[in-house]
Amino acid sequence: MTGSADELQARKSALEDLIHLWGPVVDALKQLRAFDWDGAPDLVTLLPATVIEVPDRYLSDAVTAEEIGIGQMGSRSATTSRSRRCSTRS
Repeated sequence: MTGSADELQARKSALEDLIHLWGPVVDALKQLRAFDWDGAPDLVTLLPATVIEVPDRYLSDAVTAEEIGIGQMGSRSATTSRSRRCSTRS
């Protein structure tokens, strides 16, 4: 890819999709793989609120482990721990 304005916008959009979970993680990663590793700097800004948003959405059951890309880790203890937390919230 040449670094055109359209390419930069597509890269920025894919990054925003990933950090905000505006779509499936798998789809965002597929989009990002189309670009060279070294890209334009400062396309997106990862804010503290965004970092907090993802676990908050997970803990409130708005997204699943698979949707945020941790379902593939196969960590039984993480799944068990989350199940216990959710079951004590009633």
